[in-house]
Amino acid sequence: MEKQKIFFLIMGNIGTGKTHFINNKIKDRDGREKIFCDDYDNPDYFERKINESLRDDKVIILEGPYMSKGIRRGVISGIKRFFPEIIFICIDFGPGNETSLNRRIKDPHFSMTENEIKVVHSNYHSEYEKPKLDEGFKKIIKKY
Repeated sequence: MEKQKIFFLIMGNIGTGKTHFINNKIKDRDGREKIFCDDYDNPDYFERKINESLRDDKVIILEGPYMSKGIRRGVISGIKRFFPEIIFICIDFGPGNETSLNRRIKDPHFSMTENEIKVVHSNYHSEYEKPKLDEGFKKIIKKY
């Protein structure tokens, strides 16, 4: 029997805990495939990777620090054209706050300057669009 095809979109501002959640709760479980939002910038690679993963009955995990409602709808409708049976679940870490900003600023492994972090965090915060079921999600899990 074929397993249910599932696509997790994990979204939220920098420093909100997305990567920590993936690495501690999802990564390396049941052969799950993890695709970073950066892969979305290369549509051919992104599409090929998703198609391969879904054919192999893997769960897709897309970590998207910021994805607008329009981008989310585009990703969902594009994938549903080829895999109409897929279930989309959004795990929303929210727009961020002072705690997430400070967490990122204090991270010695983060490659941006403090000023760059503040600008990115502020932009993501102001442009945050709360995900809704009518975008094509079966379920939205709020983590903030």
